[in-house]
Amino acid sequence: MGNRCYLNSEATQIFESNNSFPVFWLMGLSNAQLPLIHQQLESIFQKQQTDGEFQAVTRMSFNEYQKNLDHHTVYVSKLYPELLPLYEDFKLIIKKEAQKHEMIEISYIEYLNFFTSASEVYNEIQVLFDSISSCEKTTWIDKNDPLGTTIGGDRWSHHSSESLSAKYESLVDSLDTPVVTSEAAKGIKEPTAFSLYRKLVSDIFVLVICLILAAASALMLIFTGNKVLSFLAVLFFGGGGLFFYFIEFKEQQTAIKSHRQLQKNRK
Repeated sequence: MGNRCYLNSEATQIFESNNSFPVFWLMGLSNAQLPLIHQQLESIFQKQQTDGEFQAVTRMSFNEYQKNLDHHTVYVSKLYPELLPLYEDFKLIIKKEAQKHEMIEISYIEYLNFFTSASEVYNEIQVLFDSISSCEKTTWIDKNDPLGTTIGGDRWSHHSSESLSAKYESLVDSLDTPVVTSEAAKGIKEPTAFSLYRKLVSDIFVLVICLILAAASALMLIFTGNKVLSFLAVLFFGGGGLFFYFIEFKEQQTAIKSHRQLQKNRK
């Protein structure tokens, strides 16, 4: 059991999904239709509060739906080439159904059980279309469930084409998780100039201590009889000094330069 969505014609259940709103279904829509969906969502959640009867159904002509699918083919081919054969097969099924029917509808009332407000649902959908518009990967496609989050399933549907659930049953994708480029979205605090310089000073301090001890060990090597121990001390402290210079110290210098450049670019 779960919260289901349905992609239907006037007489045929084409696909259904369980606990997901499949991305390929939504690619049959356009950005111009999103405000209408927002209005519909507002109306639905208002009726929920008054126990009124309501439906969450988006209807449109097959011709318009197919045009939008064709338009979004470029997005799938660039960002998800592994899913392009599935997308083309999905479009083929829609094309065959369009030869027999005029209208297609997306019914998603049960999916709204995951949300508490119209704006919450709409913002999620808007995020998807923003990703498509900017040609970026989306969190809507789950690499662990590429079939369910793209087309749903048609195992129990009755369209006249080959079942894609059966054909792609063993679909295994190496889909990467979307790369979030926004620093705020990452939730990662950018290092401050003070923290970078403080780390640099501490590295300099350690470097100086290592050099002093290496020098002291060298003097021991010259003026004492325990040359083996002194030689090992020179290697240890001298090596430690070189490590901090070439690894830690140089890395902090690079980080400070990068920080300066980032601040300069922001200005």
